[in-house]
Amino acid sequence: MCHYLYKAGWLYVTKGVRTLKGETNLKIQVSLFGDYSHITPTEEIIKDCISAFFQLGMLPSGNVQEMDPNTNRLEPRLSLQSMRNGISVNFLSNRIDFLVMPLPNSPGASLNAESFCVQVNQIATSLKKVLGVTFNRVGFAAERFLAPITPEKLETLRKKFTTEAFTIFPDKPVVEWNIRNVVLDRFDKNVDQDVNVIYNISKVKVQLGDHTGLREFDTLHLTTDINIPLEKRVNPSLDVLSDFLEQSIARDKAIYNGLTAVTYA
Repeated sequence: MCHYLYKAGWLYVTKGVRTLKGETNLKIQVSLFGDYSHITPTEEIIKDCISAFFQLGMLPSGNVQEMDPNTNRLEPRLSLQSMRNGISVNFLSNRIDFLVMPLPNSPGASLNAESFCVQVNQIATSLKKVLGVTFNRVGFAAERFLAPITPEKLETLRKKFTTEAFTIFPDKPVVEWNIRNVVLDRFDKNVDQDVNVIYNISKVKVQLGDHTGLREFDTLHLTTDINIPLEKRVNPSLDVLSDFLEQSIARDKAIYNGLTAVTYA
């Protein structure tokens, strides 16, 4: 069960783009996969990052920690934090995560998938120059929950998304449900690779509060995960990254539009 806590309004999602009024973007993330065990927050690396990333409004630190399986201890890892728009870049031993949580009234609230990925391309360009960062796979992920939906509408949607054969206890109310699909798609241009397009829809209960008080409602939580399969490899060029993100955004929009066309019909 995941929880989002948002203050300046508070937001709790029990269980855990833009958009229609009442919808909320929770997270946008891009991940580069490779060997980054050598990129640690040493004095020299911190110094190089200050020089290189200050112009992008980002400061380095060693606040992120990761469990080292060899020593069974938490080890400090390098991170970059934006002073402008809430983007963070976390360096783990086998991945680099570019992350923003564009909640209302937060530093990242002005970012959508397109503007976030523009920033990712800029940061990745500097990472290649300063730290020699390369990659062998790429991933894109997004989370959002839709506007409040009545219990009656949610039950209608559940029956649209699932078959009657799956209703094992037809005389009992279904309190929680989720649906996950994995599609193997082909990305063209410089990517030229099969890609996993994964989307998950869950019924969730939300408690949302601000200066007017606290209200609770049900809705759908939509997650998108688009990634190059583990057994595949791509050419580690910035053109591949840019093309992958462009096509991932297009697939994410198609998933969102397809779901909301049914949900808000």
